[in-house]
Amino acid sequence: MSPEERLAELRNSILDSREQISDSVEQIREEAREAVDWRSWVEEHPWEAVGVAFTAGFILGFR
Repeated sequence: MSPEERLAELRNSILDSREQISDSVEQIREEAREAVDWRSWVEEHPWEAVGVAFTAGFILGFR
């Protein structure tokens, strides 16, 4: 394999790695965004949200 071919192969490998890393970072960002999105959790679990709010209020009320 010539040095030019090896260099081209390395460049392609680096570009592929960058793309994979970029995709992974974007996926992690989306998962983190979903994890801290309390509004969607409340929409999906309204009665659990009421229970959590009641319990927090009850506990804080006796402090």
